[in-house]
Amino acid sequence: LADQLATTPVTTPVEIRVNSPGGDLAAALAMISLLEQRPATIRVDGIAASAASLLCCAGRCVASRNSLFMIHPPWLSSASGDAKQLRETVAGLEKFEVQTVGVYARKTGRSEREIARLLDSGETWMDATEAKRFGVCDEITEGTGVVGNWGFLNPPKHLIAMALAGSSAAVEFNSSPALRQEF
Repeated sequence: LADQLATTPVTTPVEIRVNSPGGDLAAALAMISLLEQRPATIRVDGIAASAASLLCCAGRCVASRNSLFMIHPPWLSSASGDAKQLRETVAGLEKFEVQTVGVYARKTGRSEREIARLLDSGETWMDATEAKRFGVCDEITEGTGVVGNWGFLNPPKHLIAMALAGSSAAVEFNSSPALRQEF
């Protein structure tokens, strides 16, 4: 992304398309820093979960009505070491959480305290209307249907049904046998 943006003037609008279960928080924070320097539109075609939902905060977020958003506190998939190393890991993770809270607070206009409480509650799933009400989404469009790669995610059944209702959506279940059996 940095290489691509380096070849265009800062005043040139960019559009980022999102359909992601999330990923590396450090990479997302770096992308946000780059995108906040220019006019950016983030289009959510399906899922903006975890770090991908943070990316929606980097500019004007336009989401398909079938989109799903998920926010949660930062987490690690594994950690190892002695007690001192694990304390250092926790301290680093807490710094990432401070950054995450700040990004959501700036985008939504909500207090950092309110965002921190919401993150402390675990995963929060939102459809496009809820994401707009929350403030992470600015506009909802009809879109062309959702194409979801749920990855490691386990969204609530009612949100899956809402996303798939009335669309000819293609859904890839690549990790959860339970979800694969449901459909």
